[in-house]
Amino acid sequence: VFLDGKPLYPFESQKVVMHNPTGYGWGYQGSGPSQMALAILLAVTHREEALKYYQHFKREIIADLPEEDFEVSFDFDSWLEARRKVDEIHQKAHETPQIGGQ
Repeated sequence: VFLDGKPLYPFESQKVVMHNPTGYGWGYQGSGPSQMALAILLAVTHREEALKYYQHFKREIIADLPEEDFEVSFDFDSWLEARRKVDEIHQKAHETPQIGGQ
């Protein structure tokens, strides 16, 4: 797996969360795709955000990749911004309205 032309090894992501000791997978839902999603997001955003969104990234992007060799371009900034907006909407929907005058 390469990100911006550089190898992306699973070791750093495995130190954060060990989903798959043998490395990456893609094209399905599972531990290998979870490891890959986490590794990619750790490389493109900060740790807290990577941990918050990597399972979404796996389901929405990694699980749908072809199982054979491929190359893909992806706009991480746009995807992350969309996830942040979804979270903001969910947060507002779950806020308890204040009634009364205290």
